[in-house]
Amino acid sequence: MARPAKFTHDQILDAALAAVSRHGVHATIGQVSEEIGAPVGSIYHRFASREDLFVTLWLRSIRRFQVGLLAAAAMDDARAALTATVVHLPRYCRRHPDEALAMTLYRQQSLVATAPASLVAQVSTVNDEVEAALAELCARRYGQVTDQQRMLVAMAVQQCPYGLVRPFIGGDVPLWLDDVVAASSSAILALGDDIGADSGIQESTHQVGEPGSGPFGHIVIHSGQRCDLGTRYVGGDGVAGPQAVG
Repeated sequence: MARPAKFTHDQILDAALAAVSRHGVHATIGQVSEEIGAPVGSIYHRFASREDLFVTLWLRSIRRFQVGLLAAAAMDDARAALTATVVHLPRYCRRHPDEALAMTLYRQQSLVATAPASLVAQVSTVNDEVEAALAELCARRYGQVTDQQRMLVAMAVQQCPYGLVRPFIGGDVPLWLDDVVAASSSAILALGDDIGADSGIQESTHQVGEPGSGPFGHIVIHSGQRCDLGTRYVGGDGVAGPQAVG
């Protein structure tokens, strides 16, 4: 009879999380081994490679973050739900700095092409439930929704909060940042209130992108140039945009 494993799947992931917190996003299997007090071979017995371990950790961290995000998005009042989804990010990152750092390990769009074969399906679909919830929330906020309103929701709920919170990820997230994130996102969402068939305001040619990186997504801006949250983008005018992830 085979001996029961000394360390569980989650215990090894917890050790990987601790290694990322202590050593950064380039933590090694050896450093994970030190955190858990297990031989490197024991870790490889559970996870075939470093990528297998750290992609699994990334997926777990994304899903843990999304629990509160989806709960906020499900609130009855659409405006309150949008505010709650927006401030969930700084509050979660404040309470769980290690998990927040682990969410920056990979970008979904790039990871789909490089993840271990056994994890590609999970990586491809990890944001699907959130994207569907935000689409439904957008419809509840604006009624008959235009592409520009969808883009504004993506910017307000995903790009804007992440850009503001990103410099603090892995460290102390100040309490005042909640108000900054809420105010900024509310201003963006308010722009969508004046967009509609009878408003006299024409829609822009900007398009909404497919689901994006990590828990935050991406949108298409500057005449089809995609802005991944986690990448420096270059706009249609050739000017570099904001650096979101180092």
